[in-house]
Amino acid sequence: MDLAQQMSIGRFLQQWHENRYETARTVAFFFGRGGKEARAAVFLLSQKPLEEKIPEFRQGLLPSDVCFGEYVIAEHYYKDKNWQEAARAYRRCLSHEAYLKENEWLSTRVKSRLYELLNENLVSGDSSAVEEDKP
Repeated sequence: MDLAQQMSIGRFLQQWHENRYETARTVAFFFGRGGKEARAAVFLLSQKPLEEKIPEFRQGLLPSDVCFGEYVIAEHYYKDKNWQEAARAYRRCLSHEAYLKENEWLSTRVKSRLYELLNENLVSGDSSAVEEDKP
């Protein structure tokens, strides 16, 4: 992901998290058609129930974009305050070490979110909200 893409998706996510959907749509216009960023924008801006959107979103991703896809899904859970599922999706993203090694921007964002989730829940006394999955 080059610097322009990083800035664009970062700006889009910021606007989306702040419920500035029209501005987010404007930023998404510059993603073009068919790329992972455009697919992420469609996924995040869709009003469909999340359980319907996730399989459609994953199905449309290239194998090389799975890590990015998990990050986007995690961001949706994060916005919905579903800390457990957000943490799981961020951790799935972290399992793609080779991809993250080449995408420092994404690696930093994922690690920051997990750190934030862990610390917020420890302060609130609910560390179980982000515990690792146990077999």
